[in-house]
Amino acid sequence: MSFLRRFYQIFRYLFSCLPFQTKSFNLVCFYVGVVCLALQFFIFMILLYTLDGGAISSSTILSRKCSVNIQEDFKTLSSFSFDLGFNLILLDKEIIKEESNQNASKKLIYCTLCKPILMAVDSTALIDVRKQLLSKLVDHGFVPVTFYNSHPLQRIPELNHIETVIFVQRTATFQIVIFHPREDNTWWFGDIHSDTSYEVKLASLNLTLQEIDLMKTEGAVEKFEMIPTSLSEESTLIQPKDVSTVLSDINNSKFIECNLTRATLFHNKFGSDKSPEAVRFRHKVWKMLSRVKTILDSLGIVFWLSSGTALGYFRECDIIAHSKDVDIGVWASSYSDRIITEMHDHGFHLKISLGFPNDSLELSFIDQSGIKLDIFFFYKEDNNHYWNGGTQVKSGKKFKYTFPKFNLCWTIFKDLRVRVPCETEAYIRANYGSNWFTPVKTWDWKTSPANVLPNGVWKQEQLADAIKLFV
Repeated sequence: MSFLRRFYQIFRYLFSCLPFQTKSFNLVCFYVGVVCLALQFFIFMILLYTLDGGAISSSTILSRKCSVNIQEDFKTLSSFSFDLGFNLILLDKEIIKEESNQNASKKLIYCTLCKPILMAVDSTALIDVRKQLLSKLVDHGFVPVTFYNSHPLQRIPELNHIETVIFVQRTATFQIVIFHPREDNTWWFGDIHSDTSYEVKLASLNLTLQEIDLMKTEGAVEKFEMIPTSLSEESTLIQPKDVSTVLSDINNSKFIECNLTRATLFHNKFGSDKSPEAVRFRHKVWKMLSRVKTILDSLGIVFWLSSGTALGYFRECDIIAHSKDVDIGVWASSYSDRIITEMHDHGFHLKISLGFPNDSLELSFIDQSGIKLDIFFFYKEDNNHYWNGGTQVKSGKKFKYTFPKFNLCWTIFKDLRVRVPCETEAYIRANYGSNWFTPVKTWDWKTSPANVLPNGVWKQEQLADAIKLFV
């Protein structure tokens, strides 16, 4: 403090000797400080430019400060998996990209200040070797920290308190996500928040939640084909064969579980129709939905459960027996004539085509069992809303059904991996109002929905193309 005081006194003396007058000594100090900071920043930028050969790159600067060779870590982890008879799946996009751009003989360089290296393993492969793996990790200087599915948003018995991820730290940090097989050729992974001690565990690894890319929500991906990596000659790690597709699927893998507690409350209050007719109908709907999924997936067309089918999922985790049809949503921008062609080739007969691809499009099919499928095409209303249309065949009147903006999540419905709006309750409330929990068997699509509004009438010259009925 004496040094600072002495410096201040000298600065005051020099200021008093200046040949000009000023109203504020503090103002001069402020301007001098600003100039000094600007000069420091200018000098720093020149140094960076010089160091980087004329191009300033934050990633390059970071790598110069903290890059280390972690090939030994990869080799050790790979040897563990080989000895114990399981494969580690490399999913880290930066490492895969780097690995594809370099020869096997080059050293694998990693920035220790970067995010954890993302890997995965099938849970079934760890059943008999988990203890040996953890023991080997500790013996070779790794610090393993395991997270559990102890408090998920929706608890289901088969996923109760299972392991969801193992973080492994030595030279660098590895996030080994545990993929759990689910229905419909699906791998499920947990939400890191479901471990009630996740903050303490991350802190022990010197990590924050912001540094974790995967597992901020539950997720589900379709099982994918894999090939060996070429990180080194000794490596036995594997990676997706179709890297871009798998990484895209992982980025869009958010999953929500059907709420069995809500479904139980509904069935306890209103009962469940288990008549032979209801059982047969649900089985027919399941078969139809499975076939539709296969067709639209093959075309790369995103669809989700909508209307009564979405209500049955959300309210009952089941198909509503008295609904008599299947409803799905599709983005209007995804429409292709191939939908009709492929559906026809797989046994679906187009009965009704309403509207146009750019306005109120709706397609209705009948399958061989006599069940009706309605495909509603959705449009962007504004930044906060989507809508789909409806048309009254006799009058040509148009209707609009508006929904708050939603995202799409995966779920397991009747053993099928399908999409639903992530904001499912808001979606259901928009369509069915605040009394959505109470079953209604009499429903008029023109007046009953809470979000229906008149949307004009098709012009006379449009009718022939806007309303098409097929025998």
